Amino acid sequence: MKYSEFKELVEELGFNIYDDSHMLTVVDDNEDNILFVDKKAERVLNNHLISFKRLPDNKRESLFTLAIELASTPLDEREDEKRYRL
Repeated sequence: MKYSEFKELVEELGFNIYDDSHMLTVVDDNEDNILFVDKKAERVLNNHLISFKRLPDNKRESLFTLAIELASTPLDEREDEKRYRL
């Protein structure tokens, strides 16, 4: 999964994403951290946050599934291809 795909799908669920050089942080409307996905290591995420546990089951399951898919994607396959205009 590409970062851009993850961002789009997470925003469809009603969350926002902060993206820095080390991790993606999913936050709710109150800016509470919901979930972290590591950008420097594969298969590393953190959903052990009280705000994640408080989500409705359907949103928690959807977000977790997306995070697992992104975290399982090799690092070199997460970026969109750079396109150049000639």
